[in-house]
Amino acid sequence: MGTNEVTATSDVEDAFYRYDGDLLEQTERALAAGPSPRLHLLRAVASRAFALGPDPLAELAAAKALPGGPADESLASALEVMLTASAAAAADRFVEYVEAFPNDLFGAFLRTSSLVISGVPGNRQRALALVEADAGRLGGDWRFDVLLAIVRLEQRRYDEARALADGILREQPGSAPAAHVITHVNYETGEHGAGMTWLEEWHRQRTVVGYQTHFPWHIALHALALGDVDEALARFRQGIGPAAVVDAGSLLWRCHLAGAAVLDLGAAAAAAAAPALAALPVPFAVFNACLALAAAGDADQLASVSERLEADTRPAFADLAAPIARGLLAMVEGRPEQAVVFLRPLADDLPRLGGSNAQLEVIEDTLLRALVATGRTEEAAALLRARLERRPHALDNQLLALAS
Repeated sequence: MGTNEVTATSDVEDAFYRYDGDLLEQTERALAAGPSPRLHLLRAVASRAFALGPDPLAELAAAKALPGGPADESLASALEVMLTASAAAAADRFVEYVEAFPNDLFGAFLRTSSLVISGVPGNRQRALALVEADAGRLGGDWRFDVLLAIVRLEQRRYDEARALADGILREQPGSAPAAHVITHVNYETGEHGAGMTWLEEWHRQRTVVGYQTHFPWHIALHALALGDVDEALARFRQGIGPAAVVDAGSLLWRCHLAGAAVLDLGAAAAAAAAPALAALPVPFAVFNACLALAAAGDADQLASVSERLEADTRPAFADLAAPIARGLLAMVEGRPEQAVVFLRPLADDLPRLGGSNAQLEVIEDTLLRALVATGRTEEAAALLRARLERRPHALDNQLLALAS
């Protein structure tokens, strides 16, 4: 690979780590300048992660058809397992890849994401520990520091997460993952009004991949924390929409729990989630699709999906996604006592679904409503006080008043 081709590939990788809105166009220009296995592998991952146009398997085939070195061949082999089998099956392959090529940040990104979404017990903690172990060698590189900032978020070390993200944005003002970290910190520490303003200003100036509906979802979450359900739904209509499987059902179900009428919007979100419900791809996608069904009040589909999940032998399906679906079904059918039975034992295991603390909080939201509905007010109040000690939240205050 010539110097210009290496530079082009490096520029594309930087665009990938920033989630640049023109990432696909940048890869096309780089391929025109000089095809390489690495560029096709980047396109395969970007297509899967960000739902871009190219077929990931076609990009993988194109990468394998070009001459490459041992790193390209090893990475392509691990990625093929992820695309054709599962993240759980690929996770160990990516761990081995990074052991063999420890300075490849792209490999570290794939290792971390595959471990986190695998559903395998212990893999999320393993991912965080591996990022920690890499920090002494790779820390200070803005591309890696995003991973480290996410680890600090998981550990609820918010000041450190913010400092890392601020440092990245000083060097790379367009880094969407760094902006995402700050957004989470603002939510988790209760900076709701300031957090909305900050994110709106940052996002208004930029187009990104991956977060086009997710950043409005975060703004809507701030609105809910301020007690403004109407504003949250307005954000749904303006910037999220029913097609955003990971964001739509989650927000609509939260609004339902807060007393809003969302059945029609939920039905549209459930229809958009139908392919995910048919395929049951990864636990996190299934979890969010089930929230769309709950927002739609679709008890029949929730019952059907629950049965399929209970028969699924993959990690985090029968033992985690299925009881969540059953708990949501119980709430839809007006059986909060059964929702408590299904959801209360899951609290410590929820991270295996993948996703952030803020995304998983909706299950505790559901449990809290079920506890209050069944008269378990002391238990609900204890959970609410623990949350409110961490960050203010108007809806939690309202529910605490009911539980007191």
